[in-house]
Amino acid sequence: MKNSILLFVLLLSLTLASCTKKTPEPVKIPDNNSDFAFLSLTAAKEVLVVGEQTDITATANGSGLTYEWTAPIGILSGEGKTIQFTACCEGDHPVTCKVKDSKGNSSEKTINIFANP
Repeated sequence: MKNSILLFVLLLSLTLASCTKKTPEPVKIPDNNSDFAFLSLTAAKEVLVVGEQTDITATANGSGLTYEWTAPIGILSGEGKTIQFTACCEGDHPVTCKVKDSKGNSSEKTINIFANP
């Protein structure tokens, strides 16, 4: 009887040891933002006289970057990461740049240019 109980305990131990549940490896989700960053939007001059021009530069990191510039008033010229803005009239002139990368990430920033008469 002792041998039967010992054999039963041994078989039970082996069975339980072989049925241990393995924890699956966590799934790694790629981070599309890992190399994309819109760092800054700066102007050579933020206060102009009407009719004066300034360079505005977008600084960003990433691959395949494209730049989309908009301004409700004033004149934008050029393309890419640096454009020229000309103040057409007195007052505040918000200039916005939207940067996109080849992975579909995007971000935008706005800088305000003020024009004196």
